[in-house]
Amino acid sequence: MLNFHIRGKGEALVFLHGFCEDLRIWDSFAPEFEENFLVCRIDLPGFGKSPTGSDDLNEWARACFEVLDSQNIRHFSLIGHSMGGYAALAMMEQAPERILRFVSFHSSPLPDPEEKKANRLRQVAIVQERGVASYVNSLIPTLFKPGYEGPELHTSLSIAREQSVAGIASALRAMRARPDRSRILSDFEAPVLMLSGRYDALLAMDDQERVARSLKKGIHRVLEGSGHMGFFEEPEESREIISGFLRY
Repeated sequence: MLNFHIRGKGEALVFLHGFCEDLRIWDSFAPEFEENFLVCRIDLPGFGKSPTGSDDLNEWARACFEVLDSQNIRHFSLIGHSMGGYAALAMMEQAPERILRFVSFHSSPLPDPEEKKANRLRQVAIVQERGVASYVNSLIPTLFKPGYEGPELHTSLSIAREQSVAGIASALRAMRARPDRSRILSDFEAPVLMLSGRYDALLAMDDQERVARSLKKGIHRVLEGSGHMGFFEEPEESREIISGFLRY
């Protein structure tokens, strides 16, 4: 079973971390939700203390449901950061009726374009040849707004350096293989919040806006001072937006 941390009381709220992260990435952000929610943070396959599994996000989704079933959590709201959002959409495809609300936090239902698919394979080779530290030292700073030098950058780097070559390589292959889940998201009947960063170098704002317009019950908010790491770059603004949405 995947490693997880659960604390709080009330309606369940599940946090799924992004690439080269683990559940510790939420340490400074999630606790304030524990007064009103039963907060469950999960280490996705190959990250943190969870074993590396399949290179298939569908299997990741089933593993997350296994965790929730073990805690008798049937219905829950779901927050997915970047890669965590990809896993969340696989969960939505399998059991949309279980998800009360979804926060797409710097994430997208769109698949990798062909150029990015090729780059994923190059990254697998790089991390296998050069090791984790060299790889993440180049990657992590690009996730933040240009010029960002806060302590959270060092926190992200520290967590990323502790991940395994096998876990990172498996995740790159899983992300590369993910299908277009735009229809899964646009058909979703429950509320969706899309949180974007104005300075996000990974996600085009035009795509984010187009996806948001397709949603049945969608809200799109832009963090004006963030790149791809809004929960670190603008934590108070992010928390306020999410808290308001969870009351929706």
